[in-house]
Amino acid sequence: MKSVLFETANVKRLQKVMKKMLTKKGADLILVYGYPGTGKSHFAKKSFAKPGWGYYRIETMDTARSFLAEVYRSLNYALTGNETTIKGTSSTLAKACIDLFGELSFLRDQSPDIEPYVFIFDEVNLAIQHHKWQVLELIRDFRDIAGAKIMMIGEEDTKARLEKYNAHFFNRCSNFCQFEVPNLADMLGVAVSSMEVAASKDVYGMMANKAKGSLHQLESIIKEFEYIGKQKGITKLEVSDIIEAANEL
Repeated sequence: MKSVLFETANVKRLQKVMKKMLTKKGADLILVYGYPGTGKSHFAKKSFAKPGWGYYRIETMDTARSFLAEVYRSLNYALTGNETTIKGTSSTLAKACIDLFGELSFLRDQSPDIEPYVFIFDEVNLAIQHHKWQVLELIRDFRDIAGAKIMMIGEEDTKARLEKYNAHFFNRCSNFCQFEVPNLADMLGVAVSSMEVAASKDVYGMMANKAKGSLHQLESIIKEFEYIGKQKGITKLEVSDIIEAANEL
């Protein structure tokens, strides 16, 4: 499966929001939310890798210290190119992260030819669901104290949960971008651009319909169909090849 970012309607909307963030001076905080499988994390990973942004996926088992240690490692790598760990109390780690955020922001501001540094926090909904309020407060401090530009990613109810948790935090979000269930045209576009094995129009349609609007499911189907094509040495996959492979199981 090709590693590409197809510009779905969701992606195009988020790119407009990101453009505003990148051209705006100073701190910023945006929330991207929507149902699983709509491409939020896929967009984030494809977007942060190229310009060297930071990325961290919040885990259920995270503590404030483990969270800060990983954020520090990412920030330090962006600044120095070295993998460095740090030990200490949560307060020590928080100050170290805030200092690095500030330094990165300052250096990028001094280099107009380089994009501003953005840190992406994925699965923010887990911090809310498991009452990891300190993690959310730390994200707010990164924005308020260090002047960081931050993208938060969460599931479909994250916006409502965040507003209920803390109105002051919620009001710091300059933009919200909801990822909706991809339409058929988007599903077909992702399938065509991602397949490493050539396929007929009917095969692409079968893939899009089987996935039922889930890009996670579509990815699994693409890999399954590619495997069939490569195993059989088929130059162009047809629906009959898929049916034949299913009957052989």
